[in-house]
Amino acid sequence: MRVLPLGTDNFGRDVLKELVKATGISLLIGLVAGIIATSIGLVLGLLAGYVGGFTDDLIMFITNLFTVIPTFVLLILISFSIGQDKRGAVTIAVVIGLTSWVWTARAVRSQVFSLRNRDHVKPVETIRALHIPHNPVRYLALYRFLCSHGVYPADFLGHPGGSRVIDPWVGTQNH
Repeated sequence: MRVLPLGTDNFGRDVLKELVKATGISLLIGLVAGIIATSIGLVLGLLAGYVGGFTDDLIMFITNLFTVIPTFVLLILISFSIGQDKRGAVTIAVVIGLTSWVWTARAVRSQVFSLRNRDHVKPVETIRALHIPHNPVRYLALYRFLCSHGVYPADFLGHPGGSRVIDPWVGTQNH
């Protein structure tokens, strides 16, 4: 006698076995679609946010097109155009991944814009604008800026431990 915790369907198949098999396929579809959508969204969002200008406008135009078109209708149209014989779990996952990258790209782009406009990025852009390749002065200038605007003021205000740091540039001690 076989024990069937969830019973059988109309064809006598074990529902628990079918549920476990469907869970594996669903996880495969979710994993493949998530990797594809995240990869496309990450690359396009980084490119749009970092390069800016015409590249940003072009990528955001394509993103707006994908936003306006209903994803579910697009999935149905692509699914029917592929054909019944080639439609499997991986194909469906690729189609879902290719249509689901839009919001990831927008979020990554906005974070890149936010990071580019922070105060600690401006000195690096200024140093990079000097166009002096492999010049240690850039790194010393950046070090001096960070020490005067971040590390040493934090030490001056005090932190647990109360240690003293000697500034190598002027030879004084900060408290």
